[in-house]
Amino acid sequence: MKKWIKLTAAILFVIMGGAGCMSSESKVVDHLEKVYAEEFEVESTKEGSDIFPEMYGKDKVIAHPEGKPELVFIAGESRNEAGVFYDTYVLSKWSKELDAKYSEQIKSDFGQEVEFKTLLLAQGDKYDPSMIDIPFSQYVTENKEVDVTVKIAIKTEGEPDISQYAEPVYNLLETLKKENTKFYGVSVG
Repeated sequence: MKKWIKLTAAILFVIMGGAGCMSSESKVVDHLEKVYAEEFEVESTKEGSDIFPEMYGKDKVIAHPEGKPELVFIAGESRNEAGVFYDTYVLSKWSKELDAKYSEQIKSDFGQEVEFKTLLLAQGDKYDPSMIDIPFSQYVTENKEVDVTVKIAIKTEGEPDISQYAEPVYNLLETLKKENTKFYGVSVG
């Protein structure tokens, strides 16, 4: 009899844990769809802590707008305030804007086989969903506390000649400097 009680309790804990995750995922998606008035798809969910959310955070989702898988971002509920949500969708849109802006220079300087991604970091209270349609250049005139980093992957056979990339990296750093952000950098691998 005790085994059945333990088994039943274990099943209930698993169901409750899964239901909590699904519940938080749907709350986040509902919030995103309400704020941005578009549909979103969840790529994955990272389970947070129910017991210590202030320390370890709550559930997070990695999502993108329906039909736009290139605009991946993180969203979730605040670890400190119930019912308060955050997301990096605005940063993802600006990142894509900067990818397009730097694409020609990067492919010209580093070669056509290069893959790259522009990453933006900004404090959550320095941007909000109302900025979704403004260009990055307009945002940065009012807020310089942004980190713009271009991560580049160069495909080579064998060991690369690193010296051939010194000038392209310098040129890209000079381009990033013109964005007038406080922080900027290039990472090449």
